[in-house]
Amino acid sequence: MTQKVRRASLAATVFISIFSVLERASAFSNRLPVPSGKFGVAHVAFDWVDSSRPETASTTTGARPELMVYVWYPTEKKSETARAAYLPGAESIAKSMENHDIKQLWGNAWPAIESGQIVGETYDGTRVASGTEKFPLLVFSPGLGVPGTTYTSLIQQLVSRGYIVASIEPTYEVAAVAFPDGRVIVSSPQAMGHNLPSPPDDTKENFLSRMHEFDASHINKWAADVRFVIDRVAALNETAGKDRAPFSDRVDLSNVAAWGHSFGGRAAARVCQLDSRIRACLNADGLGPDGPIFTYNGESLPAQPFMWIEVFHEPPTDAQLAPYKMTRKDWEKDHQAQLATNNQQLKDCPGGSYHVSINLPGIEHFSFSDKPLVEAAATEDARNATQALTVIEDYVSAFFDKHLKRAGDTLLDQAHGSSGVSVEKFGGLPSNDGAHD
Repeated sequence: MTQKVRRASLAATVFISIFSVLERASAFSNRLPVPSGKFGVAHVAFDWVDSSRPETASTTTGARPELMVYVWYPTEKKSETARAAYLPGAESIAKSMENHDIKQLWGNAWPAIESGQIVGETYDGTRVASGTEKFPLLVFSPGLGVPGTTYTSLIQQLVSRGYIVASIEPTYEVAAVAFPDGRVIVSSPQAMGHNLPSPPDDTKENFLSRMHEFDASHINKWAADVRFVIDRVAALNETAGKDRAPFSDRVDLSNVAAWGHSFGGRAAARVCQLDSRIRACLNADGLGPDGPIFTYNGESLPAQPFMWIEVFHEPPTDAQLAPYKMTRKDWEKDHQAQLATNNQQLKDCPGGSYHVSINLPGIEHFSFSDKPLVEAAATEDARNATQALTVIEDYVSAFFDKHLKRAGDTLLDQAHGSSGVSVEKFGGLPSNDGAHD
């Protein structure tokens, strides 16, 4: 191929990519982007109780963890069943007297969520895709306080590409969870860490120590949720007869990944330390003082391939630093120390790691979810949200394709990929040929 042809090919690829983003953005009118994979998407809801451990966030004596779990799976493109509600139980949540957290999460978009105006491409409980292909299992944990269905676009994209996704609603630690019998459990301030004591003349070291203690128990709890869900999906995969699930006998349990956003991303890293059934681990924009992987005394880092994908965050302004009595010089010093900690942790992962960093117009912490798109007030906002979501989808898919489907040539293997994205590889992974633009 000549240099001229190469340039023409690259230009065509960029044009097609931009056109695809514009097409998806311009089509948005309370309808989420259509996933690009060959499969349709359906999900089925489960109300599961883990009788093996106590529910530490409940005030009820003898309470056990009860989780709503949505299992999304591939179907044929055309479905005879109705589209699934974007937020299941929205009517019950809206009637609850204690739903302020979810209203605050969605802001001006809440009326559209509550009334069911947001339309996705997921169907309720239809038949699994024809054939005998088995699909890898991804267990997803959302950000603290955020319902799992807020990530519908990203989940739909992965399912359309041939994955089964089990999405967990962490009871008491998500804004509101609606159960099939009409109950609504809202977030607990104690479970969310809103009431952590702050003594007079508190120091940064003491504050970080209290946060580390809080995170340690909660991350362990979320990791236990993930392991419990893998157990239940594995049991359903073997179930026959009237009790079988639509996806029974179609789950590839030899290829399981843990995945999460923000706090859920740190929980995903933790469960990889605890469960050898998991073959890959992805943390989406979850970071603490100790790095993207929470450190437990005496514990080694995950042995599985690990990816930390983060988005660009604007540095704090001087006005934002002032209440903390922190100078710009102090912040820069702490920031450089944090970068060094992150880098060392990724280098030390036994199974190798990726660090994917994305800097695009308008990108933010919630760009992994539908929130920026649903809240978009102008065409440019919708375009930026869709572009960010598309790039995130591409790199998340590449990681799972490579380590669960053994794909040989993905975005993670290319020396130059999407503009605004950098990729670093560490450890047992192939060496990187250079950062992206």
